[in-house]
Amino acid sequence: MARDLNLGGTLNASACSPDGRLIVVGAMLSNAVFVFDAGSGRFVARHLTAHSSPVSAMRFSDDGKNLATGDTEGTVKIWGDPARFTAKSTALLTLKGHQGVVTAVSFSRDGKRLVSSCEDKTARIWDLENAGAAIRRLERLENSGSFV
Repeated sequence: MARDLNLGGTLNASACSPDGRLIVVGAMLSNAVFVFDAGSGRFVARHLTAHSSPVSAMRFSDDGKNLATGDTEGTVKIWGDPARFTAKSTALLTLKGHQGVVTAVSFSRDGKRLVSSCEDKTARIWDLENAGAAIRRLERLENSGSFV
């Protein structure tokens, strides 16, 4: 489905809504986010300037109401209802602190926190109820898989 639409290069990130109705993808050569109906494969919505650099990670909240996206410059954004994306959509929150490509994002089960990881060898925990304040920065120990 996405191949047929020529979205601008390799698809770099993707997420499926918890109810299985939506698929969201980001293209490596653009800063855009595209939303598709999972059942029909039809295009639903897009935001061509969702980030200022290519989208590298994304994930829906467990209730499907929000979408977190991360980019190659270290910015994480929280979006409401991606099925209604337009060129004028703005993020609910923009989280800055990473210094490199965001590799993963994940909501807590209750949707009140978000964890993000980055090629800068850090993971960050964000408080989404407190304007996205950084709760904690975890750094990877050299030659170890452990964070402190």
